[in-house]
Amino acid sequence: MKLSTIIIFGIFMSLAQTGKCQEKIPPTSVHVSNNDSKHTNEYLENRILGSELNTPSLARFLITAQYDRFIEKGLEFIQSNSIKKEEKETILNTIISIHSLRYEYQDISDLREEYHLDKYNLSLNWNEIDFFKQYTTKVELEKTLPIKLPLKWSIAKTPMVEVEIDGQKFSFWLDIGASGSVISSTVANKINAIESNVKITESAGSTDNVFSVKPAIIQNLAIGEITLKNLPVAIIDIKELTLAPGITIDGIIGLPFLFDYTTTIDNEKSILTLSRNEKYIPTQKNFFWIGYPILELHLLNGNKTYWGFDTGAGTSRIKDGLLQKLDSTYQIKPIQIKESGVGGLTDKFQSFMLPDFTIFCKDIPIVFKNIKSTTPEGVRTELIDADGKIGSDVVYHSKGVKFSFNQGFFKFIE
Repeated sequence: MKLSTIIIFGIFMSLAQTGKCQEKIPPTSVHVSNNDSKHTNEYLENRILGSELNTPSLARFLITAQYDRFIEKGLEFIQSNSIKKEEKETILNTIISIHSLRYEYQDISDLREEYHLDKYNLSLNWNEIDFFKQYTTKVELEKTLPIKLPLKWSIAKTPMVEVEIDGQKFSFWLDIGASGSVISSTVANKINAIESNVKITESAGSTDNVFSVKPAIIQNLAIGEITLKNLPVAIIDIKELTLAPGITIDGIIGLPFLFDYTTTIDNEKSILTLSRNEKYIPTQKNFFWIGYPILELHLLNGNKTYWGFDTGAGTSRIKDGLLQKLDSTYQIKPIQIKESGVGGLTDKFQSFMLPDFTIFCKDIPIVFKNIKSTTPEGVRTELIDADGKIGSDVVYHSKGVKFSFNQGFFKFIE
């Protein structure tokens, strides 16, 4: 799968069909409740892909949210002749992702010159970087934290926030699985965005299809009492943001918006709260950014599993690698499905379904009915191949969640 450093989409819905018999596949359902179960936590360094890097310290920096240390140590490895070019590219792509999450495009440009990045095969477009680095992105708060924002749910059961641009209001999806923000071509035509005149780039969406995007800057985008100035976005044709008849997306607010806050999604009160990160850092972490938001969950047999967390995905999914961790009591049903998302439909692919499946977030069980597997590529970055994807359906069917990347925790509101 082609991964864009600027935008990594995680939006999909399921359009499922069986193979020959055309039997209707039951929809996935989820239930989150309270229960008492004891589990332990350990670092996931040995799950980081490319163990041949021999860089456990680098993995540890990501897991403990020491992103500046990862950049510092990673650049030391780049100058070493003891690791392969492909391994250096993995490190560089991760460094670039950290800078782009912080809107530090000038820093990326500086790295290009100092470390001769043009000789590497990197997941970014230099035209985008050169355009975005001309603008300094700032976050302005009308009041001190915490800030509470009204939250709505789309027809696809994904969280939405109301944004205001040039005096006009739009509903944007809140997509933690996206590493950048997006506006539709329809919205772009209504506002005074600064559009790049560079060649239109191509990006892979959640369906792995390729479509065109255009870099742009929104000079002022307000979300309640928060104003994002000079926000980098990608303009995408509205047809690519039409997920199904009647379901179109005005835009997407991606991960950088939440990256440095403790975030609470209160489903019962329909409130999104952004708070300062607490000084207390839990000793047993279960939430990490490893090129993608990763959540540690446990099976009933105690096996640890690692899942992408993606509020832009309306339905949770599993991957075939998870089967190796399940015992023989689970029923596995082969099916064929398509998935719809940004960029259109996937081709029909062979999948499977677990009619009954339970996973634990610390002491809270998440009970799925008819959870299906994702595309063969699934939730995979250059650093980790996850066991599945926790979508917004889990949040929607709970009282809510609270999480922090820097603090390394994810928990359900009880």
